[in-house]
Amino acid sequence: MNRTARIAAGLGHAVKVGLVGLAACGLAACGFAPSGVTGGDGDGAVAIDAPSDGRDPIDAPVDGPVDIDAAQPPAALCDDDAANLVLCLSFDTNQATNGAPNGLQANRSTATPVLGRVGTARLFSGVASMWWNASAAWELGAPMSAEAFINYTLDPPHIGMPGDQRAGVIDGNAGFSMFLGWHDPDGGGPMTEQVTPYCNLSGVVWGTPISRNVWHHVACVLANNQLAIYVDGVLADANSNSTTTSPTNVDGLTLGQDCTGMSDQGIIEDALNGSLDEVRVWKAVRTPAQIAAAAQRGQ
Repeated sequence: MNRTARIAAGLGHAVKVGLVGLAACGLAACGFAPSGVTGGDGDGAVAIDAPSDGRDPIDAPVDGPVDIDAAQPPAALCDDDAANLVLCLSFDTNQATNGAPNGLQANRSTATPVLGRVGTARLFSGVASMWWNASAAWELGAPMSAEAFINYTLDPPHIGMPGDQRAGVIDGNAGFSMFLGWHDPDGGGPMTEQVTPYCNLSGVVWGTPISRNVWHHVACVLANNQLAIYVDGVLADANSNSTTTSPTNVDGLTLGQDCTGMSDQGIIEDALNGSLDEVRVWKAVRTPAQIAAAAQRGQ
């Protein structure tokens, strides 16, 4: 993704030519344990580890294998403002089809099916991703909206360069991105940082901290020059410093990792360890009521 945007966000990154940047639930989630990941005890149970910041896990383990065939497709997910959809992934087909009208299909997908928040999801296990080639479809400026259910199972790295202490959710490189990163909302320093979703489109907005092994809904909306982020249907932050101009897309779009450029296809950076479900991107503004309704899906 855009290296200068990272620095503006206070995140920093070790750029490949050697430049070094500087460091950078509202509501309880819905009680869904992660799926498709086998626990370490060998009995098929999903291991629920306590979050690294000391919070208690929210969900109990799910015993037994995941029955992918039993998952039911969501109702009319890709019919919702279909005219403005550019990406709609219910993940309820083996092909992980983009259900947006005339939507581009992924050029590469190595994520695997697991039980999701609604129907099935895709597991990004740290070595899996989805990648679309460069296209004008990913040149997202105002108005735009993006949302996804996220269930991460491992914290992003908390060592090394500050800008690498994150995990990619959606990334258009120089354009729009959604990541999980370490954030300190209270100014207490590294010891009080928590895993938090954030959105980036010239400006950056941070959500509220989220827990591992729980499905959370994250949505970003750019209207005029204001970028806003919602977590589990609740507005968490907004600023008025984002651009309304659609950037040129030269590196494509990725899910589950940092989009680092066409030459790096197959190289996983800032990988997500966890699952994504119901990923949608519109060239339109979603209202707070629509975002709140989407966050309740699957309950």
